[in-house]
Amino acid sequence: MITKRLSIGQKVELTKYTGKMKEMAGARTLVSQLLDEKEENKLVIAMPMEGGKMVLLDVGKRYNMFFYTTAGLYYCIAQVSGRYRSGQVYMLEMECASEIEKFQRRQFFRLNCIVDMDYRMIGQSSEEKKVATIIDISGGGISGSNIYAAQSGTVISVVNYCGHNYGKSWSCGCGGGYGNYVIVNHGGNLATLYAHAEDIIVSEGQHVEIGDILGYVGSTGWSTGAHLHFEVRVNGSYVDPFNYDYQKV
Repeated sequence: MITKRLSIGQKVELTKYTGKMKEMAGARTLVSQLLDEKEENKLVIAMPMEGGKMVLLDVGKRYNMFFYTTAGLYYCIAQVSGRYRSGQVYMLEMECASEIEKFQRRQFFRLNCIVDMDYRMIGQSSEEKKVATIIDISGGGISGSNIYAAQSGTVISVVNYCGHNYGKSWSCGCGGGYGNYVIVNHGGNLATLYAHAEDIIVSEGQHVEIGDILGYVGSTGWSTGAHLHFEVRVNGSYVDPFNYDYQKV
């Protein structure tokens, strides 16, 4: 039941669902309150307010819902399935389109922490300066969490020998600094990389579907603490991960 995680009267925040993490940070936020659990996967909330005024949400639209509980922040994707009035209270019926799961507070406030960094690729005969775009996902209690495939594809590279799974200010040299990592090719010269894992549980040549577990978050390689280092590459070159859509699992 939903109410095992949530309680009536708790604060609820809503932002428009776009499917892109980058757009969640800084998005227009509406405030509401949890009023009831109507049936399995359906919640009743108060019509949200903004600046002291009621905001009518259209039936059929999807929203990110954040629940502030004594046990932390919880999250789900929900669709407006109905709206009605009971006495002087205007209500929305929200149908959950995803599981309600705990959301790391630090992760919530760092969704757009994307870093452009200059680096140099040095070869035997040339030195080329480029700009790389990466995402590091961290948060309290993230160590050992599942690492999911962002899209379906084929595993093309796995490094899984690093045992230096702890925070450090220097590189142990494993995996070229990435520690334990996996690269998945999604076709069309598009690939994703997941690094600093505690353990990788897939093997080269294996086909994976979106949402399949690739391994577990760790702090191997050159890593100051547990986090997931995520990259998107096209033809082997780094590109902005937020230019691509990912399905939440």
